[in-house]
Formats: sequence, structure tokens, C-alpha cells
Amino acid sequence: MTSRTCSTYSSPSWLRQLNTPTQSRRAPRPSWAHHLQVSAFLHDAIIKHAHHAKRITLREPRLLELASPCHVLGDLHGNLVDLNFFKTLLWPAGPAASAGGFLFLGDFVDRGPDSIAVVAYVMAMKCLEPSKWWLIRGNHETREVNGNTEHYGEGSFLWQCLTMFGDTDGHLVWEVVNTFFDTLPLAASIDGSIFAVHGGIPKALCEPDSSLDLILQVHACACACACGSTFACERVPTRARERQIETRRSREQKSKKEERE
Repeated sequence: MTSRTCSTYSSPSWLRQLNTPTQSRRAPRPSWAHHLQVSAFLHDAIIKHAHHAKRITLREPRLLELASPCHVLGDLHGNLVDLNFFKTLLWPAGPAASAGGFLFLGDFVDRGPDSIAVVAYVMAMKCLEPSKWWLIRGNHETREVNGNTEHYGEGSFLWQCLTMFGDTDGHLVWEVVNTFFDTLPLAASIDGSIFAVHGGIPKALCEPDSSLDLILQVHACACACACGSTFACERVPTRARERQIETRRSREQKSKKEERE
């Protein structure tokens, strides 16, 4: 892994422009249209970073296998205040200058007023630090949920895209970001002993003789089971999936052999 010093870390100018909370968590109305000048550059930058981040996550397996130290962070839900708190506390000089990796458990958008800024930031960091910045999918990373303007109103990711970019460009940004969401891994294991997933352990993994290999084999299009764990759309590259399954089975066989001895 290539390390970088604090002095070399920088974020895109458009990201620094976004990286200011528009209002507090409890304020009821997003203020994007009032406090941020929407430009074609910002629209193009978000789409560009979504495509770039998607190319990275497409190469990742459904089940990430990470090593400690790793900071595990929960739902951001469009709250830039929360994201800035984590940033100040855990990676003040940037992820490259911080010890360990960062694993986010999904639900980046909806409810809070800053969904666009939050998702823009996490995508940009994925592009900058793909081997330290890990994202898994939550139930709000689906079109059925983050496009539900009737239920979430002004807190909806779709509503905020339409408010900032207008009808045509807003729908385009929303759809492009969702195609990035489609490629996100579903779960992660840390040091082979900690299981991280959004919304709880899937029912299928609670069955006798079940294995985490089940997650690696998921191909179904976006659908959330009752507990909130999510199944994403894009296929995992076959060779990577088969290699990870073989490695895991080899470890299990070795462990069983050691127990018998």
C-alpha cells in the first residue's frame, strides 16, 4: 500500500466547496438552492466521480475481507454535520495520513439535508483512497427508497437532486449515483472474526450449515430482505468470486483439521 504524507493530501475544489454543512441536523428544510450556487461544473464533477468510483467498486467482491485497524462508521443519512465530526476526529489530515482503514455501513443519503454533499464526499474519497476507504450498501442505496419523495419529502435524495439541478439534470445525477450504489459490496469481515453489515444478519445466514460464501454468490437485482440487508445488482467478477470462495473454504478445512488434532 502506498502511503502519502499530510502535505500531499488534497481534495478537489468542488468538494471543498461542498464540505460545509448547510444547516443543523434538526433544521427541517434543505437549503441547497439558497446557499450554494449550482453550476454545470458541480453537476459534471459529481457524475464524473460517480463513474470513477463505480469502476473501483465493480472490482470489489460482495464480501469485503478487511484487516484491522479499521474504523467502522454507521449511517450518515445526509448529515454533513456528522460527517464533519467524524472527519475532524478520525482523519483530520486525510485518510492517507490516518492509521487503519474506514468502513461505512451504508445509508449515505435521505432524511438529512445534505445528501448530495455526503455522497459526493464518500465517492471522492473512494477515488482518492480506494484501499483505505470502504463502502457497503444499505437499504437507502436503492432507487425504491431514495427516490421515495412522498415518504421522505424534502429529505429525499431525489428531491434534493431535483431542487439543486432541476428536473432533467437532477434525475440524471440521481440515476448515475444510484448506478454507483448498485455496485457496492453487501458486507465485510474484519480479521475473519468481525462481521459488518447494514441492518443485521440476513436470515439466510442463520440457517444450519450456512456460510458467508452465500454473500459472494448474490446476483439478484436491488431488493432488501426484511431485516434491511441489501442485495445489489451488478455481478461480481467470476474469477475474484471463485478465488475468494476457495480461500475461505481452505481456511475452514484447515481450522476443522486443527480442531480434530
